[in-house]
Amino acid sequence: MIAGIVLSHSCEMDKDFKHRIVALIRPLGNVPSEGQEIIRANDNFSACYLPAFGEIMGESYVDFSRITTLHPDFLQNAERIVSLTDKAVKYIQTQFFRYLSCVEVYWPCTNLTAKPAILRGYE
Repeated sequence: MIAGIVLSHSCEMDKDFKHRIVALIRPLGNVPSEGQEIIRANDNFSACYLPAFGEIMGESYVDFSRITTLHPDFLQNAERIVSLTDKAVKYIQTQFFRYLSCVEVYWPCTNLTAKPAILRGYE
């Protein structure tokens, strides 16, 4: 299974009927153990840690170095695995900002290991 996350804002999607910005989600288990700890700690700007989501998805990360645009028709039949809470959206946005700017941001939501309730299903 290939997983991804739509990065386009909902207001963008209301106006742009041709493009969706999407990032690849990769399984954390494919990364060497030292790299896994770096990703869990969000010490790699290009990776945004995602905790396991029940039986649906194991520990993983958003790979911001693998971003592309897709036509909405391509996503039409895609299965939505999970919806993010507002807090989780802010977490992803903060990590994305860190990746684009290479600026360290200390915000309470940047460490998912300390706040596993950020994703729906952990509430």
